[in-house]
Amino acid sequence: MNESGVDLFTFLGTGKYKETTYFIEKPNETKEYSTNLIALALNEFFSPQKVYAFVTEKSAKTEHMDKLKQELGDSLEPVRIPNVDSEDSLWEVFAIITATVQERPQNRKILFDITHAFRSLPFVVFTVLAYIRQVKEIPLEGVWYGAFEVGGEQRSPVIDLCPLVDMLDWIHGATCLEEYGDGQPLGNKLQQIHNQSWRGSSGHEGAKFLQQLGEAAKNFRRAFNLSRPLELMKQAHVFNENLVKTEEEVKKWAPPFEYVTSDVRQELEQVISGDITTEAENPILSRQMLSKQLGLIKYWIDRDMVMQGISLMKEWMINWLIFMKSEITGDQVLKDNWLELTTRHDETKEPFDKMLHDYINSSEKKNILDFVPDEQDWIEDIPDLDDFRRLWAKISRYRNNLAHCGFREDTINTSKIYNKAREFLDGLYGLPLKID
Repeated sequence: MNESGVDLFTFLGTGKYKETTYFIEKPNETKEYSTNLIALALNEFFSPQKVYAFVTEKSAKTEHMDKLKQELGDSLEPVRIPNVDSEDSLWEVFAIITATVQERPQNRKILFDITHAFRSLPFVVFTVLAYIRQVKEIPLEGVWYGAFEVGGEQRSPVIDLCPLVDMLDWIHGATCLEEYGDGQPLGNKLQQIHNQSWRGSSGHEGAKFLQQLGEAAKNFRRAFNLSRPLELMKQAHVFNENLVKTEEEVKKWAPPFEYVTSDVRQELEQVISGDITTEAENPILSRQMLSKQLGLIKYWIDRDMVMQGISLMKEWMINWLIFMKSEITGDQVLKDNWLELTTRHDETKEPFDKMLHDYINSSEKKNILDFVPDEQDWIEDIPDLDDFRRLWAKISRYRNNLAHCGFREDTINTSKIYNKAREFLDGLYGLPLKID
């Protein structure tokens, strides 16, 4: 059975390391240890199960290695790496460090010490850490640097560089939100910081609202993935309001997040609508609401979320029909009840579908207006009716094909779907949003 705990990964060079008192300051205690080798101080501070020392051919033969062997005994495991003198050797070192991390017991956390990592090695380590955290999901406990240059032979602070590594998480989270509408990585990170603030509070109060902010980010993603435009607009409001509410907590508990909040707000502004707030009431169908929904279709298509975009296109066209009928007939109640099933089906979709069905299946190709259903003469006043009719038929076909997941003999090629999505979007933008 594997032992739990931590493993320390350190580097050893050939320099003349002078003795100093290394120390780590925490809210309720200060740890210190006098030595010329930072690895021995970290071993004292964290009691790792194993100490992996990366050494070159030369540094493996130094008195420093002899001292580590004497002090650490069986817990020391030297790992040979080449001198970094080419791009190939960089990748060789990357592979060796990564393999060493992966081959140890996986239920242990890891500590990295880069104090004596020579020249380009700290950058290699940083890249390794990004890889093992994002791809391999291996937990990182700390990245330490013994700042001898600060205290010299007196007292030298040991600095945790983990917040810089954490910055990669925030950048990744902001990128996921911007490119894919995915707030999950940001949400997870914020909730992790919230929980850590209470575990390490030592009697002091931790964060209050970062948990809510994280949940708001996740809810935004869920509405995005499920093609819920009204819910998405509402969740964007909630997300933005929580960003404002947590400004002080972010400064205290998650300062790296400050550097990406402007990008997050810019992303939310593309979704937020003045017609929809965090209140529960449904909005009235307005010209502005139609325009915002059309912007959301573009938002999905721009991110290659074609299934969501085309799914919304047909619903947007129904919303457009309801709006136009209200404008043509003067029936303002339609704009209030636009989300009711009877309004969406009986008042617009059913008569328009019937007109298209009769027109397409007629043996005599007459003018489409000859097929307007009885008592639905408002359809005759729809602007750009032919353009709308052609879009309706095409988008309906593609949406049905997507809904059936390609299980059709006449299924549409994926590349064609992506190309047509942009063409359909241009067609929707060509439809008027007012009656001349």
